[in-house]
Amino acid sequence: MNTKKMIIGLTAGMVLTFSASAWAGDRFDQKQNRQADRIYEGVRSGKITPREYNRLIEEQWRIEKRRERALKDGHLTRHEKKQLNRMQSRAVKNIQRARNNAYQNKKKTYTQNRRPDPAPYCRRY
Repeated sequence: MNTKKMIIGLTAGMVLTFSASAWAGDRFDQKQNRQADRIYEGVRSGKITPREYNRLIEEQWRIEKRRERALKDGHLTRHEKKQLNRMQSRAVKNIQRARNNAYQNKKKTYTQNRRPDPAPYCRRY
């Protein structure tokens, strides 16, 4: 029950964060959503272990926090945009590396069409 409330709260918080931001929201949000989908697909298929999942989710969290901090003054500078883009590109490489390495989660505990619950693996949330 508590994990459901936590997930609903996190989802609502992310939606509010995304809707409040102004900089190329579509591109940034699309990248973040694609990255999250790749992470969840890797977990669902067993290609990403719980430890890798935790590391990747924390990286996504850091990107979000950096964006929030950059948007505190109401706009993003060219340097801030470049930095966020660099962080996202690095995250994509880390996701690809995690999905294609030799480590696999042998326990496939997730259903076919459902994202996994991040609470069991993610320490930050």
